[in-house]
Amino acid sequence: MIPCMSRAYARQTPTLDEALAAATEAELVKPGAHQSERITAWVEYGYRRWQEDQARQAKIAAYRQIAAEDGRSEYLEASVAAAVAAGVL
Repeated sequence: MIPCMSRAYARQTPTLDEALAAATEAELVKPGAHQSERITAWVEYGYRRWQEDQARQAKIAAYRQIAAEDGRSEYLEASVAAAVAAGVL
């Protein structure tokens, strides 16, 4: 599939400048990548992270619902909090 070229504008900020400079270090693009490639890489990375967060939140909600139905809410709340703190969820 040939990628479609379009323009998206962003206000240049110190944070954006830092992100563009760090794109290679973050292994999102190869050294020397054009600014448009670095911006695209960060947008895609951010979107993937958001999707992962949404999936994690859905799991937590499902576990809470199961616990509420089983009458084990207090136990599950402690378990979920521990799992989140440990980076498991």
